[in-house]
Amino acid sequence: MRIISKVKQYYYSFMNRRVLQKNKIIYGENLTITGRLRYEGVPQRLRLGKDITMHSMPYEIPIGYPTVCSFWIMEDGQVEIGDGCGLSNTTICCMKKITIGKHCLFGGGVKIYDTDFHSLNWEKRRDIAGDNDRKTKEVIIEDDVFVGSGSIILKGTKIGERAVIGC
Repeated sequence: MRIISKVKQYYYSFMNRRVLQKNKIIYGENLTITGRLRYEGVPQRLRLGKDITMHSMPYEIPIGYPTVCSFWIMEDGQVEIGDGCGLSNTTICCMKKITIGKHCLFGGGVKIYDTDFHSLNWEKRRDIAGDNDRKTKEVIIEDDVFVGSGSIILKGTKIGERAVIGC
């Protein structure tokens, strides 16, 4: 069992390096990713500080979320994550800007969205191809914030330093 686990981690390390290089993700020293990182969207739009840990394997943590750490960065989106942060099976979808301070912790399955994805007007939503009326607004999470498992942070949210958020 240990051999299989080590082989999987080597495979994930190799694949994660490819994702980081292909998408020109800027990251500091001591980036640790257990499991597989998922990145979709525009290259060079994600900046990771130093000493960041990502738990990105389904059911790896006791919370038991069946997801991986995912970044979806579209259009003009920009995501910056400060030094010393920890993410567990976290999903970040960005069309504008998401800024996360230093030493923030995100429990299992946290989701951060700076967009509504679709128009809130029902008539405009009917035309999916022409649905460009979605609202976006920057998300700011300051230093030393803890966001508990299952929480969802939506567009326009600003969380002050040392705050604790739960769902």
